[in-house]
Amino acid sequence: MAMMKFVKKNTDINPHISTCKVLIVDDEKEVHVVTKTVLRQFVFEGKKLELLSAFNSQEALELLKEHNDIQLVLLDVVMETDDAGLIVAQKIREELKLKKVRIVLRTGQPGSAPEKDVIDNYDINDYKEKTELTAKKLYTTVISSLRAYRDLEIIDKSKRSLEQIIEASKTIFKLNSFYSFVEGALNQISFLLRISGHIFETKSNNGFCATLSGDQFKLIASIGTFEGKKDSKVFSSETLAYLNRAYNSKKSFFDGDSYVAFFKASNGKNLFLYIEGCAKLSQSDKGFLEVFSSNISIAFNNICINQKMHKDEKESVEELGNILINRKIFQESLSEEQIVKLCQEVGVNKKMSDFLVSQWSKIDLTYTDE
Repeated sequence: MAMMKFVKKNTDINPHISTCKVLIVDDEKEVHVVTKTVLRQFVFEGKKLELLSAFNSQEALELLKEHNDIQLVLLDVVMETDDAGLIVAQKIREELKLKKVRIVLRTGQPGSAPEKDVIDNYDINDYKEKTELTAKKLYTTVISSLRAYRDLEIIDKSKRSLEQIIEASKTIFKLNSFYSFVEGALNQISFLLRISGHIFETKSNNGFCATLSGDQFKLIASIGTFEGKKDSKVFSSETLAYLNRAYNSKKSFFDGDSYVAFFKASNGKNLFLYIEGCAKLSQSDKGFLEVFSSNISIAFNNICINQKMHKDEKESVEELGNILINRKIFQESLSEEQIVKLCQEVGVNKKMSDFLVSQWSKIDLTYTDE
């Protein structure tokens, strides 16, 4: 059996154009020539094939280590040994941990590796005898394998997208300050769009958050080309049209390359998020982005509720403190019953009254008679 130097890359393929990589592993040069001839004009979902060649087990494994995005391996069984191909298939799964790549065994000696035994004992996806693999059947095998790989890739990327959304959501839910929350939400959504290999994977890093004060939009945070710019530069006629559309419809939407999210808290406060780089997102990608936006909406409402609660608590404590000072009542002379009574006089609700009772010893209401 001939030992030949493998060709790492098809030089006819432009490296900057997305392709589907197929690895041909066979110790017979003629098999490589015929396979490449049959698949020369093959196109899958607008992508040409990038056909890689290996002539023995070692070369095959080296190529698989170098190109971890190979989608299909057409693998000969009998090469330098009778079970060389089977060993490669096993190492692909167990050592290289390549679970998504489709493996199609091709053999000219079916008796040396019976189909049932191979299918039962090795994690391969198809088994073909070379005599039955006509040009038409080879085409069918390749396209079905690439479809299977594509579906697994979608599932894998969707899983990673959901994991990242969960992590990003944890981050924004930890933020208590309104401005920290706004910056965090903007950065997290931009990060989701730019993750290498992620389902979103855009190159955009441009966006901003704004609120509405009266009839004027106010810039809160910005990134990318919007960063450091004044309101008048950020709010162009185009972006203002997007923001007004979101406000009037009370809905978030995608339009061309832009995504505009509208959030309204229970206290009536509005928040707008504008992001560029969404033109190539699929419907499922947009769905993931909207899931994260829903989490932002919940977190935004929680921030507003917490701010109101803290404001109410502060005002109640200050008002009660003023009453105590006016009456020249010192904190150490007050019982729980007196505190509750004073709270009733001030009009503080039971929840706040209970809070003041529990926190009274920590409140510094030092009275001085000037």
